[in-house]
Amino acid sequence: GRGRGRGRRREEEAHFYDEAGAVYSDDDEGIMAAIAASMADAESGGAAHDFDARAAVAAAFDRPFGEGRGRSSGGGSSTWASVARQDAFERGRPVDAKSVRQEQDWAYERSLAADRLKAEEMLRRKREQEEEERRLREEEALKAQLEQEKAAKTAALKLARQKLLAQKQSRLPAEPVPGEAKYITIAVRMPHGVRQSRRFRTTDLLQSVFDFIDLKADQLAQGKGGAGVEIDLDQDGEPRMRPGGYRLISQFPTRSFREVIEGSNAGPPNGVDITDMEKTLSEVGITTDLAFLVDMNV
Repeated sequence: GRGRGRGRRREEEAHFYDEAGAVYSDDDEGIMAAIAASMADAESGGAAHDFDARAAVAAAFDRPFGEGRGRSSGGGSSTWASVARQDAFERGRPVDAKSVRQEQDWAYERSLAADRLKAEEMLRRKREQEEEERRLREEEALKAQLEQEKAAKTAALKLARQKLLAQKQSRLPAEPVPGEAKYITIAVRMPHGVRQSRRFRTTDLLQSVFDFIDLKADQLAQGKGGAGVEIDLDQDGEPRMRPGGYRLISQFPTRSFREVIEGSNAGPPNGVDITDMEKTLSEVGITTDLAFLVDMNV
């Protein structure tokens, strides 16, 4: 009788092992190891061994042995089978190697996608940074080029003005001495309030009056006009009063005179300006002492 009882137990446990193997995959190593241990203990015999084996199965299921789900501590392999079937039911589907591999593949694909997005974002930021750096370099290069061109233009204008002033200095006739016949005195109020005057012969050219004023304006700009003289400068730091950039206006009688110089950035004559610099003072009607105002609105 005892031998036949042990034989039936081995048959039941073998049946349960096969049934559990259909539910659990080889990945459930704890469960399958517990079942294998149970069968080995059943072969060796002994209630204590049988009890320990079933406790190992319950521990693999992560449930207290002999409690819950209507199991008793003395249940046999059929109780273990019901535990396996119930656990599989609660899992919702059989846990097999294929499902595990699919989940691993999905996780791997999601990781790859996340890495790809991260790499694309890093590449986008790098391109934006490189584009910003390139734009800044181009702006700096353009700014430097414009500054160089501006400096070159200012230097060229200054050199041209110096040559022109040198010409004016060389052609300005000597000032008549007091008591000399046929001379007049011309006074000019400069834009910065300084009054300049000089004697001229009536046979001197109108050009001589403008040459005198331009040379005096240059002296004032160089600080040779005395303390307290403020010079009006343009945006380039150069004196606004320059050759060809103003007109002389007399009030009694009212007349305007202007020297037209190419490249002076001044507008065209207004139609009433006397611009013929080759005429003498007497030819333009200046035969007596006269006072001029400098008009910069040209």
